[in-house]
Amino acid sequence: MQTQKKILLIDDDEDFVEINRTILSTQYDVEVAYNAHEGLEKINTAHFDLVIIDLMMEERDAGVSFTYTLKQNPNLKNIPIMLITSAPSVTGFDFNFERDREWLKVDDLVEKPVDSQDLLRRVEILLSEHGGTKS
Repeated sequence: MQTQKKILLIDDDEDFVEINRTILSTQYDVEVAYNAHEGLEKINTAHFDLVIIDLMMEERDAGVSFTYTLKQNPNLKNIPIMLITSAPSVTGFDFNFERDREWLKVDDLVEKPVDSQDLLRRVEILLSEHGGTKS
């Protein structure tokens, strides 16, 4: 029997974290962190199959800084990253995944609010593209 895929969910919005942990936990093993620093500590001490991180947390670019740190580490650079953001509604900056994926260093970009079925579908796709499907 295969073990469940493990997801690290990082966001400073506790309500968002709890709602999405509940949704994801129906199919995956989910750990949470409430800021990028805590997320880096967790990812350096445990194996994760996917990271879902908010763009703006303790600093406006905390999510991007996290992705750059992850992608520079040879042991962690292949972990897929889904960046979730409300930046377009908060800042007016319009992200375009195809245009911005290279500098964002992410495998998917999702705008908040996130539909639960869309989230599960996107997670499944990322896990399938990066080493297998959920167990």
